[in-house]
Amino acid sequence: MAPLFAYKARSLTGEPVEGSLEAETEAAAVSALQNKNLFVVDVRPALRKKREIAGAGFLGPRVSQRGLALFCRQFAVMVEAGVPAFQALSILAAQVENVYFGRVLQKVVTHLEEGYSLSDAFGLFPQVFPPIFTRMLEVGEVSGALQEILARLAVHFEKEHEIREEVRNALAYPAVVLAITALAVGVMLTFVLPAFARILGDLNVPLPLPTKMLLEVGVFVRRFWYLLVPALILLVTTLKYFFGSTVEGKEIGDRLVLRLPLAGPVVHKVIIARFARTLSTMLKSGVPVVIALEVVRKAPGTWLSNGRLRGRSKASAKGGR
Repeated sequence: MAPLFAYKARSLTGEPVEGSLEAETEAAAVSALQNKNLFVVDVRPALRKKREIAGAGFLGPRVSQRGLALFCRQFAVMVEAGVPAFQALSILAAQVENVYFGRVLQKVVTHLEEGYSLSDAFGLFPQVFPPIFTRMLEVGEVSGALQEILARLAVHFEKEHEIREEVRNALAYPAVVLAITALAVGVMLTFVLPAFARILGDLNVPLPLPTKMLLEVGVFVRRFWYLLVPALILLVTTLKYFFGSTVEGKEIGDRLVLRLPLAGPVVHKVIIARFARTLSTMLKSGVPVVIALEVVRKAPGTWLSNGRLRGRSKASAKGGR
């Protein structure tokens, strides 16, 4: 990404013009402004804005893959119809159903007014627009094939949405079975075991240690259920933060998921499919291989960063020998 320069200039009519542009050197920035028939008053390096945090935690607003696909499809249609990108984004920001997404698009429009390029303006919101979006958008700007790039991005996000739905459907049955099992165990500990305990106590039957421990667990659940509910909520929140927001937690969580008996192979296949499709989409769009691999490595949900598949890859390599 080229350095950013802020400039002050005057037009042919003498009106002051201010903004920013990307250039390799200050002399290149001056030359670019002169080519636009501007009289340069001042040019100096400008600090890029820090990336704006567009998310609000796991309970905050989000933009789905389906929403991104629909946005890319609409954006592509408007660009193909000859609508300028700035005007198209303003229209989409006002028409999008997701209010949060509309605010983000309006901020993108504001950054475009400040002189940012299209890819840089979207790149300020990495939690909404993934790296593949900004990289391919940058290629579309340079090559002049923005409509084609947006159409490919729409297909990419649509397939991402389809795979996610298929995985959810595949894991729905095991999740329901686990929930019913947990409910059945809770009913046993709360209602069934106390009845057996009273019957066995009346008969003076000696109980083995595992049965005694199980009965004590049932007594504890009945007496202190009001403490177990907030403790369970606190435990789930802590685990979600650890596995979702820390590097160590993500590493451990990814390895555990890949080693699950039923879900592990499904997740592994999804990772490979997502990797191949994302890399293929970027290479078809003209993104260099090195940059494409770097984007795929950082893409969310691929489990490819920080060597998370390294253990599995080494095991496979040993098996192949």
